[in-house]
Amino acid sequence: MTVEQQVDALTASVDKLKGAVVSKKATLDASVADAQSATAQAQAAKANALSARDQAGAFKDAAYSAAQSAASAVAYQDLSAIALTKAVTAVDVFIYDTSKDSDGGAWRHRCAGTSWYREPLNTATRGARREFPAVAIIVVEVGVVRIYDADDPAIPMWMVFEGGYNNIVALGSGYFFTSACAKNGVLAVGHADGARAGLDVVSFIADAGKHYGTTEHPLNVAYGSSAYKGNIAQRNAALGNVYVGNIGLIANNTVNDVAMTVLPGAAVDPATRLPAPTIAVAVGRYGLPGGGVSIIDGPAGIGTVVDIPTHQSAAGGYECKTVEFGPHGELLMNAAYNGSNATENVFETLPITDLPENNIHPTARSYGLTTPALTPGTSAAVLSAGEELFMGDGRLAIPQRAMYWSHLALVHENKADKTKGMVAYIGHDFNTGWQVGDSRLAALCGTDGTDLTQENLVTNGTFADLSGWNTGDWVATGSAVTVDSALAYTSISQLGVFKPNAAYFVSFDYEVTAGGLASRAGSGGQFGFFDVNAPAAGTWSGLVRTIYNSDGMLMFTTKGGGITGSVTNVIVREVVADQGPKLQHLDVKGAIARAPVAAGSDLVGYSGFSSINYLEQPYTAHLDVGSGDLCITGWVNPVGDNQAIASYENATDGHGWTIGRSTGVLRLYTGRGGQNKAYSFGTLATGNWQFFCVFRKAGYWFGGVNGAVAPDGIIGALDSFATGNVLRIGWQSLISGGAWSGAISMVRVSTTAPTADQIRSIYDDEKALFQENAACAAGVFEKSALKALAHDPDTGLLHIGGNGGRATYKGLRRVAKSTAPVATSIAAQNEVIVQQ
Repeated sequence: MTVEQQVDALTASVDKLKGAVVSKKATLDASVADAQSATAQAQAAKANALSARDQAGAFKDAAYSAAQSAASAVAYQDLSAIALTKAVTAVDVFIYDTSKDSDGGAWRHRCAGTSWYREPLNTATRGARREFPAVAIIVVEVGVVRIYDADDPAIPMWMVFEGGYNNIVALGSGYFFTSACAKNGVLAVGHADGARAGLDVVSFIADAGKHYGTTEHPLNVAYGSSAYKGNIAQRNAALGNVYVGNIGLIANNTVNDVAMTVLPGAAVDPATRLPAPTIAVAVGRYGLPGGGVSIIDGPAGIGTVVDIPTHQSAAGGYECKTVEFGPHGELLMNAAYNGSNATENVFETLPITDLPENNIHPTARSYGLTTPALTPGTSAAVLSAGEELFMGDGRLAIPQRAMYWSHLALVHENKADKTKGMVAYIGHDFNTGWQVGDSRLAALCGTDGTDLTQENLVTNGTFADLSGWNTGDWVATGSAVTVDSALAYTSISQLGVFKPNAAYFVSFDYEVTAGGLASRAGSGGQFGFFDVNAPAAGTWSGLVRTIYNSDGMLMFTTKGGGITGSVTNVIVREVVADQGPKLQHLDVKGAIARAPVAAGSDLVGYSGFSSINYLEQPYTAHLDVGSGDLCITGWVNPVGDNQAIASYENATDGHGWTIGRSTGVLRLYTGRGGQNKAYSFGTLATGNWQFFCVFRKAGYWFGGVNGAVAPDGIIGALDSFATGNVLRIGWQSLISGGAWSGAISMVRVSTTAPTADQIRSIYDDEKALFQENAACAAGVFEKSALKALAHDPDTGLLHIGGNGGRATYKGLRRVAKSTAPVATSIAAQNEVIVQQ
């Protein structure tokens, strides 16, 4: 080919290539135009989406407001996004949301080299997915720990750890797991008693496991701290442990509970490249030494264990049953002896060295029977089953049981002075609302809507004959009932006297010349309130509180071994219970009406007051405050004017106080009959429920309505109150004006002055109870103790479980209730709820 031909061919090729380029450019230009158009469309769609999102948010807020206003009883009926139903019996459950790990769960995507990622799938101990779930549900059974994949709506099994003497999660023969939790790719499992008891810690990132025990010795790995010989894929291969040293020892190998958190500024674990989680281990068994909490990898550093021991004595030690971390690294632990003498300790910061043994640690805020008391009465506080909780915003939830009654104590802490914090008791059929500091009365806070009278509920209490009574060897004399029997047990009883969970004044005359006499509220020893041995005679009177499953029987019975004696003048009257710490009561004078505070609501209001129909608390030293601080709070629905809500007076020498409504405002009177000094504290409108608060602080009176309080107090006068005064609700005997013609509810008296923030908080929390269909009582543990608690940090909802089901609370208001019994545990996270 000549040069000219080559040039012509090259020119043709260039022209062809140029044409192709032009064609491709045209195509590209069209694509660019299409892309620009698509971009414009996407931007428009984005704007529309943002607008729709904002509208949806507005609709959501409006719907929420409407739901709140309507107080819908079904507002939270379907809380669980995922329902877990598995044929297992759990002793503990834990929801592990890896998005709350330090790296947001990113560690899950760098485990492809681990043994467990590569192990065979679809086996009896491994599910169908390799990757660790974003949300995992950890279920602890007696001898097995199962992890379920909550990313899948079917919640399939993801991995199983079998308990075995030489497995990575070890378990001695005949013993059991107790608890589990997880954080930053680390799983901690506690177990109790015997060889191999203690705490096992498994790292999914490091693909390894280790055991914390009470000894550290090369020849004693059964009870000691050691490392598992295999990896996680070999978790059930019984490879055993090996002593490696420097793991650390826990205070006791009986582990009752375990909790984990990541402290601010925590050191990075080189094995995981994540901040090392701090593990708190609740250990011990009552009557044995070594109870308390062991802090693993805490502020003392990685590889350290610091102990917070409970009190030890010659009779044995106190155990720690549960432990919990707060949102800012606070620690909540308890100390109890067989569930009794319980104390709760809140550590704002964790110690870096071992503390001396104690149940009330000086560096912690301690709660129990001290102010604010977690439980009524003067007997030792008794810890109920279930987990105490931090709920954020300085609030705690602590299950309690006093004698036969269970309740939940909610604590709103005052961290500067814990004695000035607040506590609310929620029971099966009552809710006290917030009690400030040293509470002396919390009454009119129940759900029983039947009317009250002062009539004697006993038929034929003077025994003209035996009508109304079921009797064996007892004989009516016309004025008494007598018995002369050698039988070990003989009784006389009357059914239908008592209602469950109510308060009664009981009085009777007795004489016992041989043997012993006892009296019970309920058959089968349900609640004994009187017990005496011969020789004895006199009149017994006192407050009797029935239990939730009382069968209503009043019984007089022998103590065993025969009896000679008599009983007469038997009186039983229903009274208004004080549900607060002092367990006082209010007598019913005449007749009082009770009705829901709003249509469909739980809480009832008291009304029908007059000069012959009112409530009265006999003199009690608990209300003798002299010139000290005092606080009276409550809710009223006013109707008339110049009327008394409550008074504390002595008709003989005066020197008391009266709170009422006069000329449309909340009014306090102090002095003789309430006539000597008057103070006004804001408008008290008619036609709806209003919250009032009147208190004296350092000699100055303050007050307000619906959460408001004037910043400047009024110097008090004529208010060094007399000893011997009685408290009356709904009527005052000496001032001009009349009895309260409206309704009254949730009356509380305290000797602690509240802060303005506390007053506002009380009003904000309690006003929800006065809306239509508002529920406030738990209604889920009428026959036994409260079983479990869970707080969902994402929704702020609190779940309470018992034999009657699960109650869900938003603040003081119950917003949902399920009837499936709760036996051992509840877990809640981002609307996922798991219970056993």
